Order: sequence, then C-alpha cells, then structure tokens
Amino acid sequence: MADARNPSTPAPLDPRRDLPAPLVHGLQACLKGGMVIGQRSLDAVPATGGAYALILRLEKEAAIDLPRFGPEPIAPGWYLYAGSAYGPGGLRARLARHFRPAKKPHWHIDRLTSICAPAAALSVPGGNECAVVSELIASGAFRFALTGFGATDCRQCKSHLLAW
Repeated sequence: MADARNPSTPAPLDPRRDLPAPLVHGLQACLKGGMVIGQRSLDAVPATGGAYALILRLEKEAAIDLPRFGPEPIAPGWYLYAGSAYGPGGLRARLARHFRPAKKPHWHIDRLTSICAPAAALSVPGGNECAVVSELIASGAFRFALTGFGATDCRQCKSHLLAW
C-alpha cells in the first residue's frame, strides 16, 4: 500500500506487527541497550548523539543510482543501514529525517528510502556506526549488501548497508 503523502513510496511498516521477530531479537542481542522504534514513536528517541540501525524492507528488485558508483541493483529483502547522528538534534532529528518520505537526497541512504519506507530503527545512544556494522556482521545473521554504500569516508567498513 502506498503512503498517502507520497504515492510512489510504500506506507511505513508497523514495527510491532510487521518486523520478523528473529530480526528484532537478533538486533537487540547484538546491540545491547538499543531501542527499536517506529515512525510513530520518534519522541522516545533521545536528542543526543549516537548510532542507529535503520531497518528497511525492499519488496521488489530495484536499481539505486549512487554518486561515484553508478546504478547498483539491489534484490528484495530486509536491509539494515548503520549510521551515526552527532549533529544538532542527535538521533531523534536524524531518524525523523530518514522516516520523512519527501526529502532532497543527501546521503546514499536517501536513495534507498526514496524507494522503500523505513520499517523501524534501533537507536544506540553514544554508539558508533562502525561498531554497529562490526557487531551485526560478527553475529553471522547479516552480510554486506552493496560495497561502499554509506561508507565512502569510512576506512574500516566495507559497507554500512547490510542484508539480513
């Protein structure tokens, strides 16, 4: 079902109803202290800095046109994007931006959220996005999705987009 505000973007999912339980439990086990939230519960996210894992579901194959990389195909499935938010408004402001359907593309993730609505996010106050990627990859439940995605300025991560 399309989002009424932007008919080309699917409606946001309800994290309590629409997320696979093994995905949520796996995230919470890897990222202890993190809180899974949906678009309607952004007020519960602190306005402090930290890291987050944005959870997305792509329903059909798509191509994402990434600056410096060109069009990249991406298969349907569940994805996690690890990011950080240490600027004004912290985690709450950054996640609110990601959940907003209409925005000017700035980061790689904006190109993905323009074709699939974020389902939920897990916030990690004080966390580091590279540590989030490392923990999730080490769990064995996730793999790198697109080399370089969201990690063009990162020297330790292959990608900040993971597939589940």
